[in-house]
Amino acid sequence: MERHIPFDKEHADQYLGAAIIAYHEALRAAIAALAAEKGTDDLSWFDQLRKDAVRAAKGTVVEQHSIELDADVVRFGFELLDGEFEAIRVGLVEKKD
Repeated sequence: MERHIPFDKEHADQYLGAAIIAYHEALRAAIAALAAEKGTDDLSWFDQLRKDAVRAAKGTVVEQHSIELDADVVRFGFELLDGEFEAIRVGLVEKKD
């Protein structure tokens, strides 16, 4: 069942910012839980997760926009996600040192 989450279109930028922050915190919490379970001595599990997540993000499509805009926003999304994974990986490595 699809759930509709209402938002104020006049303030779409603020809603998007809040959504990014929420997903950012959720991603970090999920990876912290995985790191606690799997450990940080061998981060191959993390590297595979990152690869799968970035591949999934690259496969997204933004509808009702030009092809050029679609390419730009999808690229922005997966580069943002990849950068976040890099920052998390650095944090995991630094914690074990």
